[in-house]
Amino acid sequence: MEDLQFDVTIIGGGMVGLSLSLSLEACGFKVALIETKSLNTHTPSETKKVTRRVSAINAASEKLLEDLGVWQDIFINGLGVYREMKVWDAKSAARLEITAKEFSLDALGYIIENDLISYHLAKKLQTSAVSIFDAVKIDAMTEVDELWRIDLSSKVRLLSSLIIGADGANSYTRDFFGFEFNSNTYQQSALVGTIKLEKPHNDTAYQRFFPNGVLALLPLQDAHMASIVYSQNTNDANETCSLEKDFFEAKLQQDFDHLFGEIELVSKRQIFPLLERHVKSYYQKGVTLVGDAAHTIHPLAGLGVNMGFQDVVSLTRVLAQAKRKGRFIRSIDTLDEYQRCRKLDNEMMLKSIKLIKVLFCNQNPVITLARSVGVNAVNKTKWLKQFFVYQARGK
Repeated sequence: MEDLQFDVTIIGGGMVGLSLSLSLEACGFKVALIETKSLNTHTPSETKKVTRRVSAINAASEKLLEDLGVWQDIFINGLGVYREMKVWDAKSAARLEITAKEFSLDALGYIIENDLISYHLAKKLQTSAVSIFDAVKIDAMTEVDELWRIDLSSKVRLLSSLIIGADGANSYTRDFFGFEFNSNTYQQSALVGTIKLEKPHNDTAYQRFFPNGVLALLPLQDAHMASIVYSQNTNDANETCSLEKDFFEAKLQQDFDHLFGEIELVSKRQIFPLLERHVKSYYQKGVTLVGDAAHTIHPLAGLGVNMGFQDVVSLTRVLAQAKRKGRFIRSIDTLDEYQRCRKLDNEMMLKSIKLIKVLFCNQNPVITLARSVGVNAVNKTKWLKQFFVYQARGK
């Protein structure tokens, strides 16, 4: 069996793994990408039923995608833009409204189908020097003389100085190497789907908080189409998901305060449990983790993939700097620098989301009053709103 040698092997061909492959290849690394499924190289069909997941892409992630040469194609082929954000509480007078215009911005962010991002990254990868091994499984990984030997089900053997796990929340890499992690169930599940609105969304993202969860509307390119993420206590989420279509649509109309007139569900409903997870260490010698393999977060802020993209930016910078200085990219010193760049920021984001959930999904009258006063104070204070806007934009 012939051994193929690489500087870096990335396990996982999702948005984070694809972008990291392109980013490291552009820095002169010899990169291999392993994905158990076939890469998404087919143009997303507009005639396909609308069941795809979307992500809220902030300005920092936009810059990464632009640097990788795919943003313009994504922009042309369809994205939703949100120029306003409206947040309100079902059980108090708390209300927050933010517009891009008040901060001299073109947009607060973009809503893009995950498949569209993956497609354009994979298409770009086809013309790069990255070696792609998709639709394969890993049979074994063994360390030999400061290199990892990776045996694939296709009877190909790779030798790699560094392995990077970018294989998502249920990471094979994390589990294989025994990375320890802290986890906390939110005791909630998220219901996602696509809806058609009688009244236009006006390029506005909406979030309404309830004692048992939060309902978010993410505007798509069509002024009358939107994606929803309804995070509720798991029993309530299962009950909502099982409602007959007519009753489900009526519930959405009521829960959105009838802002959009008639609402029609135009996709299947998907539901998945929500779990906070954060690895105790981002690395071992010769192995590191990025994206959801290292951390998963509640979707209420739409930050998950943006955190992963910032892992890509930081890890690329650290490895490129080590290469320039002649340091081993697999060394503990190199990988610890990446952890110092990202772990604290990600930890603070996880804690912030947990705090928001506790404050808003709570029926205690004292907390209800406090959040009403606090949120309305933020809504009237421009510098506080600006702080939240720029945190969310990643700048």
